[in-house]
Amino acid sequence: MPRGYQVELFEKCHSTDSIIFLPTGTGKTLCATMLISYMLKQNPKRSVLFLVDKVLLVFQQKKYIEGQLKGKFLRFDLNDSDKNVDRELIIACVCGGVVGTQDKPLWMHDIIISTAAFCLNMINQNVLRCTWAYCFPCWRGNTRRYDKNAAQPLSEYG
Repeated sequence: MPRGYQVELFEKCHSTDSIIFLPTGTGKTLCATMLISYMLKQNPKRSVLFLVDKVLLVFQQKKYIEGQLKGKFLRFDLNDSDKNVDRELIIACVCGGVVGTQDKPLWMHDIIISTAAFCLNMINQNVLRCTWAYCFPCWRGNTRRYDKNAAQPLSEYG
């Protein structure tokens, strides 16, 4: 359950590009997870790209996000992307030699967690297209949401 200041930060972050600067262990990832949840529910056909600066954080953030976002979400159907179905989220860790999960291409993942450097390589190799994902860079204790292609401002989390 988010604390009052985390809800306040969430509300500020969804209305504009923001930087959250808090000490370790005070809920930056929870705020980002609240935004991720809301964005996934608002647009079932778009993925979220969550960027971190260290490989260890790729796996740490995946575990945390999986724990927070349990249950089914209305998302694109993996067999027919024109349809939406209720299903569990598919999260990919991409860094170093690890790309994707469950032998699915990246576009079939709901959340992609990567290091910024590896993400840049994927963009340069046309493996990842920024037009189909929201982006959450997170490094050195800061979280910043960047979404220049969002269909609408975000006003609540789900």
